[in-house]
Amino acid sequence: MTGSAVKILGLLFFLISYSVSADDFERKADIELLELELEQQIKLSDKTENKTESKTENKIKIELNIDSDLARSEEQKKKNKGVNKTTINSTYKVRLGVSGAYYEEFELEDSDEGRMVSRASAEPSLDLQSPHFYFSPIGRFGVLFELGYRSFDFNRQKVDYSFFKTGNTENLGTDVDGKIVYLTPVLFFNPFRNASLDHSLVLGLGFGLSHLSANGNMNLTERPASSVGADENRVFDFSGTGTIIKFLVDYQWKNWFVSTSFQVNVSDKNNVNYTYSGGAINFGYSFNL
Repeated sequence: MTGSAVKILGLLFFLISYSVSADDFERKADIELLELELEQQIKLSDKTENKTESKTENKIKIELNIDSDLARSEEQKKKNKGVNKTTINSTYKVRLGVSGAYYEEFELEDSDEGRMVSRASAEPSLDLQSPHFYFSPIGRFGVLFELGYRSFDFNRQKVDYSFFKTGNTENLGTDVDGKIVYLTPVLFFNPFRNASLDHSLVLGLGFGLSHLSANGNMNLTERPASSVGADENRVFDFSGTGTIIKFLVDYQWKNWFVSTSFQVNVSDKNNVNYTYSGGAINFGYSFNL
């Protein structure tokens, strides 16, 4: 074989070897690229699975919280229902007792004015009271309705009084007696609600209707400055409807109660105003209906 032929064969062998090496390099590069893409797809798949698992876990947690809240709500409703059934204020009741008046006054007023007062006295008391109706299942604010009766008897008068002057109490030989029947809703606050089944404390304010009956005679001792002559002795027999405002503090333990109240009853007829004001302390026993 000649030298030229040897050179040519050597060159061919080199080219063939280079071609094989180039193909291996390209194939290796393709393989690495495919492995990189596969690794990225695996990572993306793992993230998607993690998100799905996270969403599933959150959904399960939310459902468990909802179930827990519903269970607590049902349990609280059962407790509230039980309390409402056994409370001392869940029924209508008749309240019998003794009422001790610490202040009473009866006023007749047109152009002139007369005012009767009474000393402290004790009389029987009778009231009909509704259940306590609360504005929310566990709240302490509510409303009740009260039908009450009160009688009075005055034999002393006040004279020389004004807005800044209390005046003097005298026996002028006059006498007035009467009675009041009233029906009023009372908005109240009971701090013992949900704390005790046997105790109740009502702090209330009522505004309602009343019927006042009064008869007797009184001297109209307070007259305009322009008036002259003796005080007029007014004889009257009045019966009519009016309004009542009542402030009430009432404590009850089981069926026993003690309360203090102050009420103002206002009625008028033929431009003559008749006003009864009275404060009393009551003690007695409550009968459930």
